[in-house]
Amino acid sequence: MDQVELEIPNFCIERNSIVKTKILSRLWSLSQERSLRILDVGCGNAEWLIPLLDNIKSIDYFGIEPGHSLVLQARINLPEHAHQIYQGRGEDISTMFHSSFDVIISRAVFEHVLNRDNFINSITRALLPGGTLLLTYGTNHFKEGLRTDVRNFVTAILARIGYDRYYASPVNRSYLMTSLQREGLQILEEKCYSLDDLKMAHKLISDPKISSTVLLNWLQIEDAINSNSSDHEKLETLTNEMYFEALKMESSKQ
Repeated sequence: MDQVELEIPNFCIERNSIVKTKILSRLWSLSQERSLRILDVGCGNAEWLIPLLDNIKSIDYFGIEPGHSLVLQARINLPEHAHQIYQGRGEDISTMFHSSFDVIISRAVFEHVLNRDNFINSITRALLPGGTLLLTYGTNHFKEGLRTDVRNFVTAILARIGYDRYYASPVNRSYLMTSLQREGLQILEEKCYSLDDLKMAHKLISDPKISSTVLLNWLQIEDAINSNSSDHEKLETLTNEMYFEALKMESSKQ
């Protein structure tokens, strides 16, 4: 992210999340070029998108979320888009939409998906040719140890019989990249974000104006670290979230 990109409106700055700020700024940037039809996969209560959607009326928002209570809350939070927020899973998208969206976003969902190939195929089919995918997944909440191993083993079994609410497993970055490319997506950007110590220290800043300024500088520093790191694997262990931006090629399969 260069200096020009740092000049983004305040409604794109999410004080508690560098990755949300990154996504909001990309949505804002893309919306300056054209009207956008976007799908938020695993939208939760969609609260973090309220400032953006309140300020950019050219975005036609759709959301999908498996949790019934979260769907209801998202509809309350985004009343203008309530009729376009559905209960369902990422794997269901291809049965609902086909080549429909300019942008699909999915934040911190992929690590909780059991059928990952189906998920990627489904969201790719829902993208228009030339459309953008903004996808992240968590990297730093899979602690080593017997307790975690047992939990992951049990949740994997439960997920396979239909109870996947608590399922989570680490994502193989190389496999994900290969899967995206196989589905006709060109990876434009891949970054490791939210250095743990900086993330915790930033939360100590109580002044909103100072916090916003520091967060944008922090984002610029992490982009520089990503661009110049000599050990990507080590960087991934130090950060909390992986960010991918990918473009659906015009000739990609439908």
